[in-house]
Amino acid sequence: MGKKGGRKKLPLILFVASLISTSLLVPSAQAAMEFGVAFGPFLPSRINGVTEVMNGSSVRAGLLTGKGFFEGELYSAHGDGSDYNSLGFNYRFDFGKDLIPEIQIFALLGLHLDYYKPATSDESRQGGGWHYGGGVRIPLGSVTSPLQLRFDFKHRFGPGNSLIALLGLSLAVGSSTVPDAAGKP
Repeated sequence: MGKKGGRKKLPLILFVASLISTSLLVPSAQAAMEFGVAFGPFLPSRINGVTEVMNGSSVRAGLLTGKGFFEGELYSAHGDGSDYNSLGFNYRFDFGKDLIPEIQIFALLGLHLDYYKPATSDESRQGGGWHYGGGVRIPLGSVTSPLQLRFDFKHRFGPGNSLIALLGLSLAVGSSTVPDAAGKP
């Protein structure tokens, strides 16, 4: 790979470095992390060469900091000759458990970088943008269980428009209960 390939990776490297440094610079007094896996469809719209719904999977990790809950996520989808990979960074807003104690409702706001190969071309492309979304986390077992069933969706802008809907599992580590964004169990 020459200089041209190295320049393409530089924004991705800077993005990952900023994610890590932002999350670790301001740790919370209650060190809580979440890890998870999820599966679900990628629904593209107005992305040149990517027109079909693709099934995908993701892995995510999150950290409660003094500034709130931050998540990093890798999503990968394949189908009909297209490959789509995305690296995302989310700020998660957890709503109070006063609404329904058994179900934790949340909203997401974030940025993403995409690397994809359209079905109409052998050349890979890069893009990025922002997204918003939301979902629910349901503890498996008691209300304070660290293992949760999680459903979320993201409406994404850039490149084109797209929607990702995911269903998966999350595991909270470092706390006996799953914290909300303010750090309260």
